[in-house]
Amino acid sequence: MTVEQAVNPYTRGSAYVRLSEDKPGTLEVRKEADLAVLS
Repeated sequence: MTVEQAVNPYTRGSAYVRLSEDKPGTLEVRKEADLAVLS
């Protein structure tokens, strides 16, 4: 499983469930995001 496959349900999936795919969901220009950087 790639990192993208593992993260997808938490990003696009949650935006889909909230019926707000046009705003959050992916890291793109003009989209909302909450980021947490873990190292």
